[in-house]
This record gives sequence, structure tokens and C-alpha cells, in this order.
Amino acid sequence: MAPSTPTLISSVRRALVLLEAVAEHGEITAKRLSRETRLPLPTTYHLLRTLVHDGYLRRERGTFRLGPAVPRLAGRGPGPGPGVRLAEWLGVLRDELGAPVYYADLADGEVRVVAVAESPERRAVEEWADSGRPRTPTRSASACSPSCPRRPAAPIRSAAPWPG
Repeated sequence: MAPSTPTLISSVRRALVLLEAVAEHGEITAKRLSRETRLPLPTTYHLLRTLVHDGYLRRERGTFRLGPAVPRLAGRGPGPGPGVRLAEWLGVLRDELGAPVYYADLADGEVRVVAVAESPERRAVEEWADSGRPRTPTRSASACSPSCPRRPAAPIRSAAPWPG
């Protein structure tokens, strides 16, 4: 009896090849991805659309970047992954500052909150504050400021290194 070979799903392999290429370049167009991975352009677009929909990639101004779901991939293996380290780091900052801490990114001119560390004493504010105008980093930060404790500004005593 011949040894059995594993069943390999080619679309999964192609999607992973695209993710690796985007990670290598940081930012890349669909056409360049198609050329570099030697995947047909229609296949590349279909896979990219799925990866964007599921949060593994972000599309900005015609280019693709890694999305917020990518850290979850590394967080499932042995030991903490980047997503777990981010949550731990935000928790440390929350405890030091005595206020909720937000981690956000800017996509297409919109600030999107990716992670929040809050405590029962200091609850996070809602992610949106609709004023009828587009949000900018300054407007979103000002919406969060009421939850921060009022204390005089002090020089930074120390800065802990990013874990990892």
C-alpha cells in the first residue's frame, strides 16, 4: 500500500503566499502581487478581497497592507503572540497611567480603535463621538480625554521597552 499524501488546498496556499508577499513589502499593489507571486490577476483580486474582508489585509489608496487580524495568527501558537503582548502592554500602561489606554490605527483618514485596556474604575469612552465632521486623530483623542485623570504634567521618569 502506497503512503497517503496529505490533501492540500491550493487556494489556502495561494492566500498565504499573498500574505507573505505583503508582509515582505509592507505595502504593495494587486498587480505587483500578481506578478511577483505568479498568480493570475483575477485570482489575486479574489483572494485579496477575501483577505481584506476577514481583516488580514487592509486596502489603502490602491495598495494592500497587513490588517489587524494578522497578529491573531501568531497568537495561537506556543507562547504569547503579538496580539497577546499588545493586550499585556496596554494593561501595563493602563495601570501606570490610571486611565484607559487605546491603540488605534489610521486608515483612509479614519481613526479606528484596534484595542482598549480599561479598568472597572476608569471605563473607556465609546469609540465614536459623532460631531457631524470627519474624525481626525486630534478629534478622537479629545473625545477620550474626559476619562483621563486630571493631574499636572510631569516629566517621563522611565520608558519600559516594548515586549518581545
